[in-house]
Amino acid sequence: EKIIHFRSRARMGYSDMGVNRKRMEKITHLF
Repeated sequence: EKIIHFRSRARMGYSDMGVNRKRMEKITHLF
């Protein structure tokens, strides 16, 4: 269960990082 939870948590982290990257790209383009 711990391993599965860690994997699901990692997936969420990766998706969050992807969103943050897109936001950063938009911000850099604005500037």
